[in-house]
Amino acid sequence: MLPKCPCPNLCGGSYNYSKLRDDLQQQNWKAADRETYERLLEAAGSKAQAQGFTPQDEMDTFSCKDLRTVDRLWNNASNGKFGFAAQQGILRALGDYRKMYNQR
Repeated sequence: MLPKCPCPNLCGGSYNYSKLRDDLQQQNWKAADRETYERLLEAAGSKAQAQGFTPQDEMDTFSCKDLRTVDRLWNNASNGKFGFAAQQGILRALGDYRKMYNQR
């Protein structure tokens, strides 16, 4: 686990998002994407880290504070183009997003 973050607005539950902030400020989107993946796996728990994805039982206990922190960092760095909220807007605009997966 990374040390506690000295700046409260860069902290999720217990994880330091300073590197993510730095990658985003430099518009190094690929590095920021990887850092997001690593930090969210860490925040999700040991099973997620071992499997490389977040299983449902760990997803149910995921910290909203971590999700909000990551979303805010991406949103701020991209002027609202990236982040969970931006993705949610795209999915809502599509209507039933499950239709994307039912195309044959």
